[in-house]
Amino acid sequence: MPVYNEVRFIEQSIISVLNQSFCDFKFIISDNHSTDGTDAIIKKYKQLDTRIISISPPNFLSSLEHGDYLHRNILINENFNKYTIFIGGHDIWDNNLLSCLFDAAEKNPNAAIVYTDTLELDHNNNVTKKYNDCLQTEDISRSFIPHHILIGLTHNIIIGGLMRENIRRKIEMRYKCSAIDHFFVAEMALEGSILYQQGSHIYLRIAPDFQSGFNYYCTKHIPLHIRQIAILDFINQLEWASSLLEKAVIGNEFLNTPLIFKMLKNSLLSAYICRYWPHLTGIDNAYESFFNNKEVNSIINLNNECSNIFDLLISSTHNNNVN
Repeated sequence: MPVYNEVRFIEQSIISVLNQSFCDFKFIISDNHSTDGTDAIIKKYKQLDTRIISISPPNFLSSLEHGDYLHRNILINENFNKYTIFIGGHDIWDNNLLSCLFDAAEKNPNAAIVYTDTLELDHNNNVTKKYNDCLQTEDISRSFIPHHILIGLTHNIIIGGLMRENIRRKIEMRYKCSAIDHFFVAEMALEGSILYQQGSHIYLRIAPDFQSGFNYYCTKHIPLHIRQIAILDFINQLEWASSLLEKAVIGNEFLNTPLIFKMLKNSLLSAYICRYWPHLTGIDNAYESFFNNKEVNSIINLNNECSNIFDLLISSTHNNNVN
């Protein structure tokens, strides 16, 4: 549980974890140098329950840097047997969440992440909606998993699922970019299946500053040195997407043909740009800088080589039909 200034809700969140029907776990709470009394609540529950381990990064970090600190430094060194799961410092679990996900993961050894239903919670503990993302990858061709995850996900409820630890440890967090949770899930999906399991609920609390928009999101989550270069965050996302695709087509002779791969890559990156370009408006001057960038234009526009391959495929199909 990475937290920062969660004094209003963290007690409810901690209790929902400690009250799980599945009780054999370690509970690491990482306080990002809170200033509102959050640390006192953590200390109180640490004294009450020996499963709680409280830590803090060496200094205050952006939320993405805090997550990276946990992923790289803490969880790698802890002696976890099988699984890891994350919870926000203002979110709540059903009492049977861990048992539900654990049982499903044990029955499906190829699952990299097992997740369940997620509901939105307001500040008065009222459920306001259900998130409808329900993506699974078991029956998806490996070569199209990046498309399936990066274009198919809306609110990423999968990131709150139970993760198989020997797979999570393989994942390289390439960039601290604003879609890091989507790319992390896509990386996991290339190592094992993403499995939905009904039977429990996670309750995600609406952020107090939810109406502040993407500009606030960028300021809170993305490190300053990335925000200072207007288009770097989005370029990092495109480079990560490209690397995922290269990983996904390994061993596929047809899709590794240079022109075919170029088509596949253009389809993913162009769709990703079309879907997420509004996020560029969260950083000053990023929109104009991005679409005026020569490298971006080369990504968006299919070149003559790809046009020629369309002609080749059409010709081949016509000849086969005639034969």
